[in-house]
Amino acid sequence: AVVSTQSTGTILARLIPVLLIYPIEGWNTAMQVLLMLAVLGSTHSSKLFPDWKLKDAGLYKYKEWIYPNGREGLLIVRFEDRYGIQRDARGTVCDDSFNDHAADLSCQYVGYKYAEAWGSDLDNFAYVPQHVLEEEGNDYPIAVDELQCGNGTSQITECEANVMTEHDCHISESIWLRCSEEPYYTDWKMERLGLYIQNDGLRPPYSVGKEGVLLIAYTRKRGQSDMTEEQWSSGAICDNSFDSHEANLTCQAMGYGYAENWGSGEEQNSKYLPEGFIQGALIDEVQCSDRDTNITSCEMRFAGDYDCGYSNYLWMKCEGEWDGEEEEEEEEEE
Repeated sequence: AVVSTQSTGTILARLIPVLLIYPIEGWNTAMQVLLMLAVLGSTHSSKLFPDWKLKDAGLYKYKEWIYPNGREGLLIVRFEDRYGIQRDARGTVCDDSFNDHAADLSCQYVGYKYAEAWGSDLDNFAYVPQHVLEEEGNDYPIAVDELQCGNGTSQITECEANVMTEHDCHISESIWLRCSEEPYYTDWKMERLGLYIQNDGLRPPYSVGKEGVLLIAYTRKRGQSDMTEEQWSSGAICDNSFDSHEANLTCQAMGYGYAENWGSGEEQNSKYLPEGFIQGALIDEVQCSDRDTNITSCEMRFAGDYDCGYSNYLWMKCEGEWDGEEEEEEEEEE
């Protein structure tokens, strides 16, 4: 985790002014802190668990004010105190120990696939001038130093770092990033899955049942920040790599037992639902292994630049009822 490692002596030093001004209340506070330190010390050796938690991050530029600049800019991070004792803090990231892997993870945190370029020195002042960072009221100090991301880390919050502590960095050593245009999404959640048929002259203009064009709606979050809202998308599923196993799992996800028939093609799709009702393709290359028992656990590609049109949209006809029971696999005799 991105942590600060304040020593016991540092924490006790902060308590001394409290003891002098409020002897009784301060003494009680000191005893509570000492008890907490004793408990923590038994499980965390000589280090405390993190005081600071990464709240948000972004790439910023300056023009009359400091504003988010999408995929390129000065990297500014925000932290919140896990215990709510100290106010939220913000600042820049020092280049000490920063490497390509840390740059990629930083871009993924803010919602992009990888880092095209990164650096520090005077280049960062092209995004936010030095006098703006240092002028009174802005308060953008070096917030993170010695950010070290091992090869086994898969997100920036797993890296080791010194947060909001003393350091030997100058503001000119702050990191800037230029991330890829390709977005980076975290986990997804299926919100709706159904088979749609047009209702001629009726309201609503379509019905959902056991036969029709297959449409899906899901939510995804771009990047890893807790401040980022989930994005809702809806559309069709393409036929590439789709087979009988995928078809059965899809029917089961809608509460049916199995897929009696399925396919694609403009002629059949037009009998169910005109192209104008569909907001494009959302998912392609659905591939389920023999061990997959739920369509959401299968491999798939999400909305992007791939060759999939109306004639590739899937239609299905499901039958039976899904009881939720999995077929028992026959054990091979040795």
